[in-house]
Amino acid sequence: MDDSAEGFIGRCLIVLMGPYAAILLAAAFMPRWSGQQNGYTQALWVLGVVFMTLGVGIVMIAQREIGNSWRVGIPDETPSLITDGLFRYSRNPIFLGMMLMALGIALAVPHTLSWMAFAVAYVTISVQIRLKEDYLGRTLGETYKSFREQVRRWF
Repeated sequence: MDDSAEGFIGRCLIVLMGPYAAILLAAAFMPRWSGQQNGYTQALWVLGVVFMTLGVGIVMIAQREIGNSWRVGIPDETPSLITDGLFRYSRNPIFLGMMLMALGIALAVPHTLSWMAFAVAYVTISVQIRLKEDYLGRTLGETYKSFREQVRRWF
C-alpha cells in the first residue's frame, strides 16, 4: 500500500482485525473479562449476534452484486457505478455491513476495547467513504451526482 490517505485508511482497517479477533477470542474463553458479567444481559448478546450476522450477510450480498467492479481502495481506472440490489438503498452497503458487524461485536462483548475498536472503525470507514465519494464525483461527474441525490450514504 502507498502512503496516500487511502493507503493509510486501508492499513487502519486491516489493523482493526487484530483487536476484533482478540475480543471475540476473549469473549469465548474469558467471559468475565469481556463484560459478560456484572449486569450484562442475554438480550444484548443476542442483539449483538443479530447485528454481526446481518452485517456479514449484507457484505456478502453487496460483494456479490458489485461483482468484478469490487476494488480495495480507490483504483486508477474509471469505475463502473453499481445502482442495483442493495446499492439502490445505500451507496455503501459493504461499509454498512462492516459497521453492523463492529456494532454487533461491541454489543455482544461489552468491553472498553470493543467500543474503542468500534469508534476507530466508524472513523476510518467514514473517512474511506468520503474519499471514495470524492473520487467517484470527480470521475463520474453528473452520473454520480444524480446517484448521490437519490441514494443515501448509509441507508
